[in-house]
Amino acid sequence: LCLIVSSVIIYKSKSQQITAEETKSIQYILYLGIFSVIFWMGFEQAGGSLTLFTDTKVNRNLFNFTIPTTFFLAINPLIIITLGMILARLWTRLEKNYAITTPLKMSGGLFLLGLGFFVLAILQNKDQIHFSWIILIYFFHTLGELCLSPTSLSKVSSVAPDRLRSFMLGVWFLTFAIASYLAGMLPIITQSFNVNLFSFLAIISIVSCIVLIFLNKFINKLIL
Repeated sequence: LCLIVSSVIIYKSKSQQITAEETKSIQYILYLGIFSVIFWMGFEQAGGSLTLFTDTKVNRNLFNFTIPTTFFLAINPLIIITLGMILARLWTRLEKNYAITTPLKMSGGLFLLGLGFFVLAILQNKDQIHFSWIILIYFFHTLGELCLSPTSLSKVSSVAPDRLRSFMLGVWFLTFAIASYLAGMLPIITQSFNVNLFSFLAIISIVSCIVLIFLNKFINKLIL
């Protein structure tokens, strides 16, 4: 991602003379983009590994009804509809008294993602897990999405240089494409190295959260 964007920026800088301030804004977006890839790489397991886990390891019986595996994919949009406005108002209130930057919000999203995978890593060797655990995992992951996705997209659109805004938004959405590809490849890669997928995602998410917290001041200096 950085190589592609850097090449384009170098090309554009020769023809349009990108200023130092614009360069810093672009660097800010690229830093956030790296952590965006890590988040979505784990989050998109919902359409693959997490669904397979739900289908094979989870007791989906509710009274005399067996809940279809695909029904659990509806948990994410339901939580977004329920909590989206509440969380938006919470950010507004908190920002009146605390300096909660976008990197810190994203780190919260990564922590919640890692927490969900940590629960999965503990449960994965058990059979007939109650379906409430899957609901809890989707809750953690969706809450993480609400911390990271709308806040980062809003920040990217506001800090991107005016004449490069469309291009930088395209770069931002490119992180989703890269993450989706990696999400599909990751189970194969971890299996080939005999590494547990859920444990790996839990560790990399939590470590990324900590790294982003430490980089918070450095990243924000780029747009001050």
